[in-house]
Amino acid sequence: MAAVNHLNIEHSDSSIADHVTVSCGVCFTLKPKIEWQAAVKDVIKSADEALYEAKDNGRHQYVIRPFNGPRSET
Repeated sequence: MAAVNHLNIEHSDSSIADHVTVSCGVCFTLKPKIEWQAAVKDVIKSADEALYEAKDNGRHQYVIRPFNGPRSET
């Protein structure tokens, strides 16, 4: 993120910042036996939520979330 900031790439069409910024959302698990076939959508959703949380917190942010398994259908 610092490397992108250091480049100071102009982004004049943005209403947020006049240069390119980076926000990241990361999802990880330490559980080796999660049913990945069923969990892929939940992993992506969790990473996406983390990304938007980072953006809501301000530019040049990252949010890291653990993934503990598929969400139950309710």
